Amino acid sequence: MLLIKIINFILFQIGWVTALYFNTWWSGLICLLFAITNFRLLFLHSVPNLLIGCLIASLGMLNDALLLWHDVISIRSISSFPFWLAGLWLLFTSTFDGCLSWLNNKSLVLLSFVGAIGGATSYYAGCKIGAINYHFWHLPDFVFFALNWALLFPALFRLNSLLKAEFNSRT
Repeated sequence: MLLIKIINFILFQIGWVTALYFNTWWSGLICLLFAITNFRLLFLHSVPNLLIGCLIASLGMLNDALLLWHDVISIRSISSFPFWLAGLWLLFTSTFDGCLSWLNNKSLVLLSFVGAIGGATSYYAGCKIGAINYHFWHLPDFVFFALNWALLFPALFRLNSLLKAEFNSRT
């Protein structure tokens, strides 16, 4: 299982870098393929778990869509929600039961801390790479993203656990 978690981590990192550096439809496709590979490696019943991942990813996409709609962030040359970002969200959800599984049954405080640091630094890195733009970049913006992710990550992580528990109780 450790090897699968390492593969999960590596595929996520490659997908993240590919999506943010190239931000094209094919980088989104790479993220989707990596996500499907991760779900297939992690689960005997990969299709239901992939559907749960899609639901969780759609909530994350909703968060980013709201950030885009309210002009908190912008993404160069888009007229709709970018495919690469959708693929990246699904790939991210595949880490919940992979390399991030050590967070299962941890406190909401720890999940919030991990979300705040990981989420805010990911947006910062995305801005530095040039995949996204902030209309402002100061300490208050970093704090905003940290707070956003301090709430979002635990909610998505716990929802994932609840849905998987419900699925497993029915099979």
